Amino acid sequence: MKNLLSVLMLSFAIAGCATSPITTTSAQPVPASQILSAELVTQTSGSAEVVVKRDSGMRGMGCMVRIYADAKPVADLWRSEKVVMYLPEGDHIISASTCGGGVVEIQTIVKAGKANTYRVGFGVVSELGIFPTAF
Repeated sequence: MKNLLSVLMLSFAIAGCATSPITTTSAQPVPASQILSAELVTQTSGSAEVVVKRDSGMRGMGCMVRIYADAKPVADLWRSEKVVMYLPEGDHIISASTCGGGVVEIQTIVKAGKANTYRVGFGVVSELGIFPTAF
């Protein structure tokens, strides 16, 4: 019984370390001071909306996550923040990096009138990831 309790406590501790998705409406807009490419967060004719939000949770809390569109820095996000980008229709690469090192990327095809939403978060062993999301 003692071993079972230890295993359960360890499982809860590990699960608590991963970040958690948040809804787009509950994510806070990134402050203007953290925007690195104002032209990419300004809607233009024929552009498509791409939302990238950072998960909530304690993992990675000491570092901002830098978001890129086609290798161009867009914004730095703290926990539970989002950036809304407007990209021309077509293929794009959305990337994220953090002070812990490494870059993660995802390819997206954007179309005017159709929003694409992604989340950035950390797994249980601190690996950074970027994922399409329905949240």
